[in-house]
Amino acid sequence: MEEGISLSELAKLIEQGLQKSLQPSYWIVAEISEIQANRNGHCYLELIEKPEDEQNPVAKMRAIIWANVYKLMDPYFESETGSHLSVGMKIMVLVSVTYHALYGLSLLITDINPVYTIGEDEQRRLKIIRQLEEEGIMDLNKEIPLPTVIQRIAVISSPTAAGFQDFMNQLNYNQYGFKFSTTLFPAAMQGVDVESSIVSQLDAIFKREGEFDAVVIIRGGGARTDLRWFDNYNIAANVAQFPLPVITGIGHDKDQSITDLVANTSLKTPTAVAEFIISTAAEYAEELECYQEKIKDIYDEIIEKQKQTIQDFMSRVLQSMKIVMLQTNSVLKEYQNKIQYASVVRLNERKNDLSNLQQRLKELCNRQLFVQQKALDLVETKIIAKNPETILRQGYTITTDDSGEIIKSVTQIPDSKTIVTHFSDGEVTSHIA
Repeated sequence: MEEGISLSELAKLIEQGLQKSLQPSYWIVAEISEIQANRNGHCYLELIEKPEDEQNPVAKMRAIIWANVYKLMDPYFESETGSHLSVGMKIMVLVSVTYHALYGLSLLITDINPVYTIGEDEQRRLKIIRQLEEEGIMDLNKEIPLPTVIQRIAVISSPTAAGFQDFMNQLNYNQYGFKFSTTLFPAAMQGVDVESSIVSQLDAIFKREGEFDAVVIIRGGGARTDLRWFDNYNIAANVAQFPLPVITGIGHDKDQSITDLVANTSLKTPTAVAEFIISTAAEYAEELECYQEKIKDIYDEIIEKQKQTIQDFMSRVLQSMKIVMLQTNSVLKEYQNKIQYASVVRLNERKNDLSNLQQRLKELCNRQLFVQQKALDLVETKIIAKNPETILRQGYTITTDDSGEIIKSVTQIPDSKTIVTHFSDGEVTSHIA
């Protein structure tokens, strides 16, 4: 029976076989799926290869950059690309294949080509732009008219980002004293979570669409390769088709991300976004002031015209009043003359009426006096006829007691009293025994 070999011997054979069959180094293209630098300065990576439009890798290997190389490579790569090596980045590196009995197969990275990374990003970027254009959504958000004044703002940003703080300070302490309502929808602004967090927050804003005038996506300044997180189809497609205008301020002075390209309005920095929002409000306020001035001028002009109209009207009224007064005075004079004449005629008529009445009253009075005189004469005749003296002259007498009371009956004559009998020519006193 053939004896087996030890595991270490097999490892040695593999190492020797690799050294004999492989070249000393290769330029390879891969995507970084993991990266970590330890405290000794060594950088450990996991490199993968994924086909287009697929998530599952078809190859995966460990790689390492020794500290003495990494401390030179990373600054060089950053100076060329504007970014450090990071997860999700496609790179072209010079590697040698190593095998260790304990650590297995790994790649030792000794050099990097930053031009490839930039070119790869640009190709991917152009592909996404073509896709958006072919789908007809590239300019959809640009076609949404911006509100005259943007006051209710949904902000997608990292709450700890300096750019967010700059945006809020600029907005809240503006020179005009304008008040704005902002609602933060926190999201990652770099790294592999950018796509999922921004798309998720756009969905959250969409559910509250009626509460906002516009959406603002902002982050602070960063490396040029940080833009790659915003050269993303899903983010761009969601922004392009969003029902509210989207304003971006991703913090790059020279380059624009695809998210910037599809946004309604793209500005360089968060501060510039705040200044833009403030300026729209200031322009509207200035426009209102202009309208106010125009209204005031029109009002003043109308008032002046009305004053002139009133003055002209008053002049015409005064002139008309003078004419009317003259006409009225003439009419009144005429009426006065008529009244005076009528009064004289009426007075004369009343005088005649009074004279006639006076004559009638006089006649009535005389007639009444005559009638009353006749009545008096009759009364007088009756009185004279009934006068005691007249009666006495006719032969009659009147008997009274000594007190002068007339005695009309015998029964009134008391015993032993004196009575007086009155005649027309005297009286006789008698004593009754």
